[in-house]
Amino acid sequence: MQPDVLQQKMREKKLTHGETVTATLSPVRLQKEFGKLVLYFCPMEMIEILETISPGDGGHIPCDLKAEGLAIPRKHKTGLYRLKKCDLNIKWNDGNKNNRKNRTEEA
Repeated sequence: MQPDVLQQKMREKKLTHGETVTATLSPVRLQKEFGKLVLYFCPMEMIEILETISPGDGGHIPCDLKAEGLAIPRKHKTGLYRLKKCDLNIKWNDGNKNNRKNRTEEA
């Protein structure tokens, strides 16, 4: 998954623990491996913050990331995609969700 790339992009945008934003992530790589879909952040060049839903508390961004609610196109092909209108919830442990939902668009 290369969460370090996503974490670095979040730090560049000065996001912190406890913050929730709606953003576009581009590009990310979606790939089928062993019958499962794998999301790679290594090609990601940018996070575009569309809206801040709740401010952060200034704490560190968690090391572990979890993708939930990702809507994949019916005729998914391995490739680069733009994840649009993603809700990123930056929290530790029980609330540790970097939730990507809504639309996935081929880059």
